[in-house]
Amino acid sequence: MSQYMNSTIPYKKVQTYQVFLHDRSYYQNRKILLTNKAVEGFTGQGIDLTGKLKKIKEFHSNSIYRN
Repeated sequence: MSQYMNSTIPYKKVQTYQVFLHDRSYYQNRKILLTNKAVEGFTGQGIDLTGKLKKIKEFHSNSIYRN
């Protein structure tokens, strides 16, 4: 695991919803946090996440770091 924004929380970059489902099985009874980019990626793969997610917090980066 490498450093991401000095996070002390374990994280993993997930490319597909199928990989996410597989990995999720290892973390039953634990919260799994997703970024909006992950959710958008899953939606783009044709996955309907309606009613399956709960928004906990919203973060915004400093505008100097955005494209």
